[in-house]
Amino acid sequence: MNVFKIATILVTTAAATSNPWQSSIDILQTGIDNHVFPGAVALVGNKNGTLLRVAVGNLTYDSVPTPMGQVNLSTTLDTIFDMASCSKVTATTTAVALLFGNDANVLDTSISQYLPGYEQQNKGPITIRNCLLHNAALPPDPTPNYWDPKFGCEDSPLPSIENFKCSEKIYNSLLSQTLRPNATIGGAYVYSDLSFITLMYVVGTVAMERGLVTSTDFLPQCTEALSRINKDHATDLDINTLGLSKQCAFEAYVRLHVFKTLGMSNTGYLPPQKEWSKCQPTWIPDGEPGMRGHALQGQVEDGNCYNMGGIAGHAGVFSTVNDLESLMRMWMQFDASKKGQDGQGLLNHETIELFTTINNHSQSSRALGWNTNDITAQPDGGWDLSCGNLSKETFTHVGFTGTQLCGDPVLGVYTILLTARVYGSPNTENSTGIHAVRKSFGSAVAKVIRDGPRLMASLLSNVLLSSAEGKQASVDHVSTVVPAWDPSSLGCGTDITIGRGHVNNGPVTSQPANAPISATINTNTRQLIVTAPLGIIYAVRLFGGCRIDTPASDQFAKTKNCGSQVYTVNGTREGRGYRFYVDLGTPGEPLTFATLVWTAAPWSDFLRWNGPGVYAVNATMSIFGASASSNQ
Repeated sequence: MNVFKIATILVTTAAATSNPWQSSIDILQTGIDNHVFPGAVALVGNKNGTLLRVAVGNLTYDSVPTPMGQVNLSTTLDTIFDMASCSKVTATTTAVALLFGNDANVLDTSISQYLPGYEQQNKGPITIRNCLLHNAALPPDPTPNYWDPKFGCEDSPLPSIENFKCSEKIYNSLLSQTLRPNATIGGAYVYSDLSFITLMYVVGTVAMERGLVTSTDFLPQCTEALSRINKDHATDLDINTLGLSKQCAFEAYVRLHVFKTLGMSNTGYLPPQKEWSKCQPTWIPDGEPGMRGHALQGQVEDGNCYNMGGIAGHAGVFSTVNDLESLMRMWMQFDASKKGQDGQGLLNHETIELFTTINNHSQSSRALGWNTNDITAQPDGGWDLSCGNLSKETFTHVGFTGTQLCGDPVLGVYTILLTARVYGSPNTENSTGIHAVRKSFGSAVAKVIRDGPRLMASLLSNVLLSSAEGKQASVDHVSTVVPAWDPSSLGCGTDITIGRGHVNNGPVTSQPANAPISATINTNTRQLIVTAPLGIIYAVRLFGGCRIDTPASDQFAKTKNCGSQVYTVNGTREGRGYRFYVDLGTPGEPLTFATLVWTAAPWSDFLRWNGPGVYAVNATMSIFGASASSNQ
């Protein structure tokens, strides 16, 4: 006698009972405990939205007042951070990509075409591309630095407020800047702030020439400084030739055409003083004379940028995690709603691919403006794999203050990590602590993303197997914790077990929204009949781990010898789907197959992502199983 029970499993959205991102958060807390930084904000997202957004710690250590006099104030999601060298991509690289796109002729134009006089000291061949790749043969920094009293800026090393008194001296110094000794333009990678200071002036020049900005768009500080310069000259002066005009035009272009377009309302240069109290404090590097232990809040930490007036191509941007998510979603090509002046996407696909793909593996891990997470491309190696176990195709940048951006097009995920690791540090040049945090955080994120499909498959397998074996006669609700992940970004390759044990005639059905899958067992013919849409069923795995791949043809038949059993899969294309006939052993013998597994892709048709800590399967799955062995 056969005893049959129907077990129906309804898998719905379930609240998480634990946080799959806890290890990522713990890494940040460990950084605080080890005094790597007093507070941090982090965000993880994919094309469907934000997966993790968290703030931990405080603005300072140990109840020490901030420069604005705040005590025990927590770091929050609205805290504003000094982005340091992440300004190179948030502002300068994005502006260059927006102005010039993927036009090779323009990217290979000599800088001197835009900045007359730049050809001095054999710099004539340097191109925009050279500067983006840091292979322009320029030294890392000016010598002496602009903050160094030896350079000659008034009130250096640290004026009480950023000002533009030294702007023309700095611009003329850049025009006459020498190359590194014995260096060849394009010959080697050497990370250089001077390259991005150069690009700032180029962007400003082109923005004015094209009429994209005018002097009416300049910040009040710029307008006042330019007016003062004009008054100091007895003869007529072409104001547009001044380095300060180019610098101010750069800021205006980035503010109006990048940050405003992307809705980054809390991002920019020179935060107004009323916003300083919202900023995470930083610390002037000990190497700058007389500045040991000097904290800043709302003013740029980079000494060269500070003496340039707070606007530079290599540093100076302040931002929040929410604003930066808009930027990363644009670079990840996740948000097509942000339009440029022409009504098109801010950057097209070809431009983004060009700027985020490694340029010359034999020279460095650099893309255009961005770095990549490729440890095999030396000498840089993606800053020694700073994004951890995210893919080598990940484009990234870090900032001296402790900031980091990572965008992984393979896993379809981006990360933002904001800290002020320089605060309270006796040696700001020691980046060992923050590097370890960056790598660990990226690796923890990668693990959550990669483990998502495996855990979901395990969940479904366990539920279905229990029911098929009669261990669980009726299940009407299943709750479990599955990390936040986007199935559609992960492609195929994950198996879901549908049935196991001694089976009998009856349906084995699955009805996902938009992707109906059905299966019926016929014990008389020893066949399992599966019907599924095109692009969903890719393989069948049978007893003993045997796998039969199903080619994308109208009809096929495959036989697999799995130990003592021989299985045959026949496939027929029917309309918009396939039908599979799986022979389950020899007629007359007990029908015993251990597992039937099929690999589903694309996942977006089968599973639906619902945010961090929860999962959802838009499906009702029914298994017709036996509570006792059947020997038909």
